Amino acid sequence: IHPVSMFIGVVFIAGEANVMYKMLPAPKKTKKLVHLLLHLAALSLGILGIYAVFKFHNEIGVAH
Repeated sequence: IHPVSMFIGVVFIAGEANVMYKMLPAPKKTKKLVHLLLHLAALSLGILGIYAVFKFHNEIGVAH
C-alpha cells in the first residue's frame, strides 16, 4: 500500500492540485478551495503511506 498511496497522493493528486489552481476556469476562491482539498487528499494519502511503512517494519521486526 505504501508505493501506491505515495504515488497517488504525492505525485498525482498534488500535481493535479497545482494544475487545477492554474487551469480551472472558476473564481479565485473556488480555485483556492479545490487546490486546498486536493492538497489535503494528497497529504492524507502521504500520511497513510508513511504509516503503512512503519506498521510493516514493526510487524516484521525491521529497524527503521
